[in-house]
Amino acid sequence: MNIEGMGTETISGLFEKGLIRNSADIYDLKTEQLLGLEFTVGDEISGDVKKRSLQAKSVKNMLEGIWKPANKIPSSACCLLWAFALWEKP
Repeated sequence: MNIEGMGTETISGLFEKGLIRNSADIYDLKTEQLLGLEFTVGDEISGDVKKRSLQAKSVKNMLEGIWKPANKIPSSACCLLWAFALWEKP
């Protein structure tokens, strides 16, 4: 799953805070849960640890990124549906 606006650090933070337990939980996230949410992120190589807080623009982009793919049917799926429609016609 590739969601624009939601990287591995954000997913890890949401998991640590108990907001998600599996990929399906991502679709239950609400603005109120995410706005101002703080979690720590770290660089494994340098060992630097920072706090991150989700602000309005990040939350908006994240939620749009979650629902954007759900509103589109990939072109390959459209072609497949079209092929089935033609095949079933008498």
